[in-house]
Amino acid sequence: MNTNSHKPFAGQPIFIPGSHHIHVAQVGETLEYIAEIYKQDLAELIAVNGLHLPSAVQDNTFVQLLPHIQPISLVSIIIPLYNESRHVSELCQAIQNQTYSHIEVLLIDAGSTDNTIEIAANYFPVMCCNQRIQSYTARNLGIRNARGSYLIFTDGDCIPRSDWVERLVRKLDQGYDTVAGDTHAVLWSQSVMCRAFLEEAPRAWLEYAGGQVTAWFPTCNVAYRRTVFERLGLFQEHNTGSDVLFSKKAGEAGFSCAIEPMAVVDHYYAQGYNEILQKWLRYGEKRQMNGRRLAFAIAQISLFPFHLVDSIIKRSFSQDIINNFIENVLIKSCIKTVHQLFDTIGSARGCLKRKKHYSQTQLLVSNESYSTPKTSSVLPTSKEYLLKAKASIIVPLYNEGRHVRSLCEALQIQTYQNIQVILVDNGSTDNTVSIASEYFDVFKCPNPGSYHARNVGLASASGEYILFTDGDCVPHPLWVEQMVTSLSDGYDVVAGSTLGIDFHNNTICQELVRGSLAKMAFKGTKATCYFPTCNVSYRRTVFEKLGYFRNYSGSDTRFSQEAFKAGFRCIIDPKSIVYHHIADSYWELCQRWFRAANHRNLKWYGIISAILRIGFLPVSLIISAVNELFEADVVNKQILQEIMARLIRKLFVDIFFSSGAIYARIKPPRRVF
Repeated sequence: MNTNSHKPFAGQPIFIPGSHHIHVAQVGETLEYIAEIYKQDLAELIAVNGLHLPSAVQDNTFVQLLPHIQPISLVSIIIPLYNESRHVSELCQAIQNQTYSHIEVLLIDAGSTDNTIEIAANYFPVMCCNQRIQSYTARNLGIRNARGSYLIFTDGDCIPRSDWVERLVRKLDQGYDTVAGDTHAVLWSQSVMCRAFLEEAPRAWLEYAGGQVTAWFPTCNVAYRRTVFERLGLFQEHNTGSDVLFSKKAGEAGFSCAIEPMAVVDHYYAQGYNEILQKWLRYGEKRQMNGRRLAFAIAQISLFPFHLVDSIIKRSFSQDIINNFIENVLIKSCIKTVHQLFDTIGSARGCLKRKKHYSQTQLLVSNESYSTPKTSSVLPTSKEYLLKAKASIIVPLYNEGRHVRSLCEALQIQTYQNIQVILVDNGSTDNTVSIASEYFDVFKCPNPGSYHARNVGLASASGEYILFTDGDCVPHPLWVEQMVTSLSDGYDVVAGSTLGIDFHNNTICQELVRGSLAKMAFKGTKATCYFPTCNVSYRRTVFEKLGYFRNYSGSDTRFSQEAFKAGFRCIIDPKSIVYHHIADSYWELCQRWFRAANHRNLKWYGIISAILRIGFLPVSLIISAVNELFEADVVNKQILQEIMARLIRKLFVDIFFSSGAIYARIKPPRRVF
């Protein structure tokens, strides 16, 4: 056997059981060679160094064993500290109790004036600064000194759960570049007011629309591959929200993003109303302001009463059932508006005071190249079975004669072959059925409503996985394969990326046909999982536990929310792509929004809010324009076009969606689309 032909451990430290030696593998050395030198059992050497062996590897001879060995990645946990004496002890104990042990902890003190350093030093080494520095400066210092291939961030007032690192690493090992976990704000009171205030605490959200990814990942709970920083640089050190700006930049640069809701940290965001208001003011003061943004900040403050009314109208319209109007609408709308007000006041005050920034020293990441773990080509037997399981594709059809042929041809060329296609006609009056019958069998649904049709498909489905799309969609050839791959990784619900097909090549049309976007968001004490059925897949067990869809508008997204609350694992996979013919003209698009609102079973307050929404629209558009221009760091022609397109979309949606809801109340529709 030629041991020199295998070199997977060159430059890696190898820990020797029963001694104090650490052997750094040289080029040309193999693990068997190192075991022979130190007279160690090969299996024990593998176990001590935390090396994974896929369960499918049955023969333990060195020739077959070595190519499948994967070293566990070193993880660097970076935590900035500033006057965290109340929480740092609990934080350090939580880090020590992590189930993933191959970690290094970098605590960077940002100039604490209490006994934070003394407490933290009892657990881990602390990097101290002689002066007060920004939290992002501290994080950048940690990045520069980190040795791990994965960098995980949290804050000094956060307490991670014991499996926090393990879950984030597992997600990164699947090929994602940045992963955010869920953050639970710790209540200082059980009152309704406290819960409403903490809904404004930062939590991750992620959405895909029109092929664009928007990742909003705060550093209280996020993980990155080192390669992301090597390519994009470090955090901006003197701008509040640099963490979420960096995650958004990573998504736009093509790095894959994901949310792992089971990777949880508990966050002591604030311990009183006065503290939380002061925090919002401080966040605003750290904004990088200029004369233009100052003008819009002043405009925002003057529009505060109108913004409050606008928030109440929107919230009351979106609530189909309001158990407590004061709690669910008035209190939450007021607190959300107060949050924006204090943030804006802080921004204006910080600009007027011309506050001095801290040191402008740029900390550069080393140019040293870092290797990331390679995934084994051998999969466990259980996963091999899951990757071959049948996938049932359910598609409701109603008057889709223009698009059904493209749909069927796309389903025929799927790379994943073990599929069952279930087309369910919902009473079409055109040539939809005759065209679809040329490709697949077509089921009939006697009851009107696309969700009735989907339920008919569910009753006929025999697959382990249930995939949904619509009659006006065209799945990518790899769509089923990507969905099955994600489901076989242990997820129960997977949503893909839906790309709207624009009928005019301009910014306004592209904004209007963004498509039904999939979104995961965590905010305050609530989590949102918004997965439309134009591009989503479920394990069969989800329906066995929760039942079928209800027949009303938005039943698909509410079902995904129920699945998430029931403990099923959900994820967005941007590689599962579906192209969507949302409309072929502006008028058809407006009609679609009008019909969509016909499904809403609004109560009296919903109808009143719909009427107010239309009447208040001019002021609402002004508020939206001011907010957009205030948030934009740079305003150029392209940014102005995008803002204008979003305002036009808001105009159309508010008018036609609200009008459709009012019309449905006056004259209920005869059928549901």
